Amino acid sequence: MFSPRTPAKSSKSTSLSLIQSRNSANRSRNATPRRGLRNQSALASQSFHGPQLIEETTQHRIESVGLPLPVLITESLTSSDRSTTEITACIDPSGWAWLVGGRKLFVWRYKDSGRSRSGGACKELTLPPSDLAHSASRVCLIPSQSEGQPAACVAVSPEGVVRYWPNIAFEASTAEISAELQGEECARVINFKPYGCLLATTTSSLLLLEPAVGQASIQCKALKSSQGIFSGISRRMSSFIFGASIIETNGAPLQAVVAAPEDEYDDDEEGEDRRSFYVLSGNHLNKWQVPTIGTEKLIYQMDAERIFRESLAKNVWDQDSVQLPQLNTWLLDLQLISSGIVLLGAGVNSEVDNTLYYALVYMETNKDAIPTVQDFVRLDHTQKYSEETEDQLLSYRLLLPTPKSNIVFIYSNTSILMLQDKSALDKMDLRTSRDCLLGAGQADGLAVFFSNTHGIFSVSTPKLDGILDESNNQSMSISRAELSTMALNMSRTVDLTESSDSKVVLKNAFIASIGGETEKAQSLVEELYDLNKGPAPSDVHGSKLDSIVAAVSRDLVDDFPNADPRWAESGLQNSSSSTVSLIIVQQLKDKQVAHDLFVTFLKNFGLWNQLGCVSSIHGNMMPTSLLLCEHVEKLEAAIGLRELHTEYYKLLDYCISLVIKARQQPLPDTLLPQDLFYQEVSKVSEIMPVLVAREKELLAADQPSHAVVNLILSVNTILEAMLHLALQYRQVNSIKYSEGDRFIPEYIPWSATPDIRDTITQQINISLQHGIREAREIDVQGLIYQKIVGLADILMDGYASQIRSLDSNEETTPDSSVHRNKLEKEFEKKRQSLIISLLDNKQYDRAASLAEKYEDFEMLMRICDATDNQDRLQRYRMQYADKGFSKFLFNWYMKEGKRSHLLAQPVMQGDELSNFLDADNVKYLSWLHEIRQGNYAAAQQALADLATNERNFLKKKKTLLSLSKLAALAAEDTDDNLEDNIEVINEELDLVTHQELLPAHTIENVGMDPDNMRVLSPEELIEMYVSETNTDANELDVKKALDLLRYVDRDGDVDFAALKLRIWCRAILMDSWNDDSNDSDPLNSNKDKIFFRTINLINSSGDLDLYLPELSALMNSPELAELSRQPHFQFLMRGGYEQMRAELAQTD
Repeated sequence: MFSPRTPAKSSKSTSLSLIQSRNSANRSRNATPRRGLRNQSALASQSFHGPQLIEETTQHRIESVGLPLPVLITESLTSSDRSTTEITACIDPSGWAWLVGGRKLFVWRYKDSGRSRSGGACKELTLPPSDLAHSASRVCLIPSQSEGQPAACVAVSPEGVVRYWPNIAFEASTAEISAELQGEECARVINFKPYGCLLATTTSSLLLLEPAVGQASIQCKALKSSQGIFSGISRRMSSFIFGASIIETNGAPLQAVVAAPEDEYDDDEEGEDRRSFYVLSGNHLNKWQVPTIGTEKLIYQMDAERIFRESLAKNVWDQDSVQLPQLNTWLLDLQLISSGIVLLGAGVNSEVDNTLYYALVYMETNKDAIPTVQDFVRLDHTQKYSEETEDQLLSYRLLLPTPKSNIVFIYSNTSILMLQDKSALDKMDLRTSRDCLLGAGQADGLAVFFSNTHGIFSVSTPKLDGILDESNNQSMSISRAELSTMALNMSRTVDLTESSDSKVVLKNAFIASIGGETEKAQSLVEELYDLNKGPAPSDVHGSKLDSIVAAVSRDLVDDFPNADPRWAESGLQNSSSSTVSLIIVQQLKDKQVAHDLFVTFLKNFGLWNQLGCVSSIHGNMMPTSLLLCEHVEKLEAAIGLRELHTEYYKLLDYCISLVIKARQQPLPDTLLPQDLFYQEVSKVSEIMPVLVAREKELLAADQPSHAVVNLILSVNTILEAMLHLALQYRQVNSIKYSEGDRFIPEYIPWSATPDIRDTITQQINISLQHGIREAREIDVQGLIYQKIVGLADILMDGYASQIRSLDSNEETTPDSSVHRNKLEKEFEKKRQSLIISLLDNKQYDRAASLAEKYEDFEMLMRICDATDNQDRLQRYRMQYADKGFSKFLFNWYMKEGKRSHLLAQPVMQGDELSNFLDADNVKYLSWLHEIRQGNYAAAQQALADLATNERNFLKKKKTLLSLSKLAALAAEDTDDNLEDNIEVINEELDLVTHQELLPAHTIENVGMDPDNMRVLSPEELIEMYVSETNTDANELDVKKALDLLRYVDRDGDVDFAALKLRIWCRAILMDSWNDDSNDSDPLNSNKDKIFFRTINLINSSGDLDLYLPELSALMNSPELAELSRQPHFQFLMRGGYEQMRAELAQTD
């Protein structure tokens, strides 16, 4: 359930190493059926009435609480879709609990009252209708004054509809009113007996709900600070001490509302019945008082955020808060303590780094006096702050078992922090991503939590004082007397016949520590240091100490059971013994206990921090601590195998015999092959490939279908049980065997070596090719598929662990990078093949479980596409938001040609899609998305950009420009920029019109299709109008060419004056200038020349001065060099210009 870990740094105490309780491991193993070890639900297996130990370490104890969960609750937890239905729960000290999912409210007793016959019976009630999600925090249960009688209940919808059940046994008997929240949202409802219930909104408005006991009637009134002449005295005193503050807090976000103790005013001389409550709102802490007679009043208001800010600045940075302008602080929660209150807050100084600190402020209160700071405790728990994860980082809440408790719990929906005596901090994380905390509360002086996997459980300090304490031995498989016997047996057999003096010294020191001889053990440890000075031997890759510790650890797991007389007769007894049992499975468990003691000994005597790396039996270098963990993992695998031995004895006996024979190990007459096999635990994995080989032999023979299925299921169960137990131990105890900041070489777990990977892969293929084919029943096929998923999970976890170890190595080389990339490709290929095999058989949920855990986005997309499950797809987008899933999703739609799916994304994902569509290769779709979003201005700009970049098709450009203009006109907010854009679009459309007006024969003369033209630049259009290709050119064409000059970029590479001169020269060359006229006035011929007709056309529009070039420029143009030498041409041009000027002068 939990993955406990202790912070690496501690400002108030040293880190505590966590040791998993053997009791929890043994109990879970014994309580779980042999088949389906991985898929047993903790909720389903709770068939007990007393507290059951779930987990115990040296820092915490986790036990189940109360009666088994009702069937309605377990069904609701297992059947609800968390992506659409929010589930929350509350636990009340009275013994009642309630759970909310959708509009359903389930209420039940988790504690047996001793009088109620219903036990853990559950009542289902219907909540008021709402468009928003209901929450258990908006429900208040009012216990009956008579023990064992049904309770009353008040539930409020987010909009403020109040529903009251005077007796939950009668669902139909209700009263319903509106709290008149005027648009505010209800946040919490708490019990405020004897006055009723307090309702607080998200913006800190307060209301008092007054239900009538036993009657279907309830009233509601708003709480407001009194406005009498003396009402502000205490508040003015608050302002005098703590600075001026705003009295009314309506509108400030609500953090907490907590009722003060009922007996707060019992010794008050006034004798007035009243009760107070605290409200943490925005930056302020308020205390209210509600009397039996009279009106409520605001006792005081103080700037709690300022106090927290100043304390944090002093504690962390040793500065005044005014010197830290970038310091941001938040108040998160409030709880009662015996001397007053405790506040939880967080802060980050972005000017220094993004480290978010959490701290507690203990404040002493004296009835209605302003609280004073009693203590400030910074937690040894920090996180990296970012705005994207702010809501998650600030989701922690406070919980105290009792106001007098020295333990404070700080929890979120995924983790629990337990602070003991304001110093020792223990963190517990939920192990799986699917598990989460739904609620928390107090019960019988314990902090209790509700998990969707483990139901209601308590977390407390362990009941053991030391690992050898008598009470601790209840969780071990041996007693103190047996432990003494073990130490005596070990001490008798440790003598100078050992091959290594250092090894003997280490063993003797270990034995002395078990026997309680601490001074002797310390002396031997110091002797061990003296013996191991100098370089390590050449055949050892680590230090001498590493090799010695590894050897002793291996001796512990491979030792002989001296208590068994058969071993005494065998002559193989030559080592110390860590077991006093004759039963094999108990011998293995005793070895675990001995190994746990050995690890504790190494840590207590300072040897653990001296360990480095050592060469494993696989030939690779690995941290010595992880090798020790590997030894215990193999013990777990051996225990799992032994517990299955009776059920599969024929298969296992045969395979064990083959393993012993392959070792060429002599078998004494007094022993069986299984005795030797289970004794040498470090080689327990050798049976796995033998099992698969034997399976292949039997499958090669002619076997009936049921025999094939049973054989494959047997091998699947054995392999999965061994490997899963080993993997589970590795994950649970990762902190126990962690390396801290020390260098870790590439870590290849023994369950991920090439031989084991090959064995698992073969077994999965056999299950798919033979098991599924031969299985006739759907449920049997489902069982095989589940075994395949279990083995595939183990296989991929090995790859993931190996890749993570390479990523954590800062000293990368080109060779290591190549190796890492090769390994990742191998992992991705294997992952995809395994998941595809499930997809091909339509096992979508099972395929999704693997794809989700190992983040195979390609497979997740295929699953969602095959099942057309948009809800699941949106859940993945939220779950993997920080992993780039949305971008992968968009690219996948583009790759698969499903652009309609891309543009049909929910509106709430619009910003992500907009960013994706900004890329050049997909920008042509962005305008469609912006139109769907209603962002017409952005659509206009996108269309305009596409039109600007369009070069191949004129009609497409025209369409894009037209749509761009339409989008601009549809935009609600028109500004100057938008109007300027419309003008630019109109100019572009005019340019398109000029191209469309080109004569068809001119277009064909240059080899283009008039109906499918490419986009021509203004310079190209000018040339088309006036060049020789326009055989029928006239003054209108020349005028069009001149009009096109205004579209030419004068700041570009084009010589504007030369281009204009080129147009006029082409106009001159369109006519013949030979002297062949018989007219008495040669100048009369000018009126037929295209050049002069163009001048007249321009003059009529008033643009002559803008476009007409100087005569000298024309006469000196290289294009007209030949004509310019002809006297007749010179005469006509000069005469024409002279006539034109005269006419212009006459007109003026």
